[in-house]
Amino acid sequence: MKTDFPKSPTGTIGLQKSFAVNIRKTFRDGLRDVYGKLSHDEKRITESLRLTASIDAQTIATIIGILEKIKFDLGPIVKTYIGAAWWKANKSVAIPMKLGEWVPFDQRILKASQDSTYSYLYKFVDGKQEELKKMIQEGISQGDTVSSIAQEIKNSFKITAWKSELIARSEVVRTHGDSTMMAIRNGGVTKEYQWKTSLRENVCPICRPLHNRIFNIDDPRAPKPVTDTHPACNCGIVPYVRIAEVQK
Repeated sequence: MKTDFPKSPTGTIGLQKSFAVNIRKTFRDGLRDVYGKLSHDEKRITESLRLTASIDAQTIATIIGILEKIKFDLGPIVKTYIGAAWWKANKSVAIPMKLGEWVPFDQRILKASQDSTYSYLYKFVDGKQEELKKMIQEGISQGDTVSSIAQEIKNSFKITAWKSELIARSEVVRTHGDSTMMAIRNGGVTKEYQWKTSLRENVCPICRPLHNRIFNIDDPRAPKPVTDTHPACNCGIVPYVRIAEVQK
């Protein structure tokens, strides 16, 4: 199942797509290693199940190691794309408001955004470990071939394509919004932002009424894309400067 990437007010479609592709590639490479391990150890796994009704410990340890490597490989990918979304938003505030090339911010906040996205993916891979072990054990105990078990695993992980795009779109847009709000706060030119949607027919009933509305960053009720709307939100926020503020 593949989601669409509609035109985005944040101008981050390229980032979203590339982020999703790299997440999928990491999973695809890891699963290819799993299939290879199953094929290589087919006889030992079958014998192990026949004698002990459990999968060979060495094979399972290797498969878990492959999943751990997926988590490890996702780290720099998350850092790169969430960092890029942050800097893109920061510059989109700084340059037109003549604040320089970027607005100073606390690097710990950016790291927290990166860690949050990575944690989401980490938990997803963790949740697949037991599922994968059970799938292999049940498949071989029922006399399935390694190729048919590999296909079952592949079908199970089809959600990864959809999930990767959901995560990529949501986290890039969320990060862009958080960075925009911090840049507005630290820029000192205005304390307001304006909500923007793509105005396409698929804009949801939560976000459509927010289009062009103006909010104060100090208002605790002021919404943020994704955080206060929904996953895969495609909205963006931009600084709102009143003429009187510019003339001060």
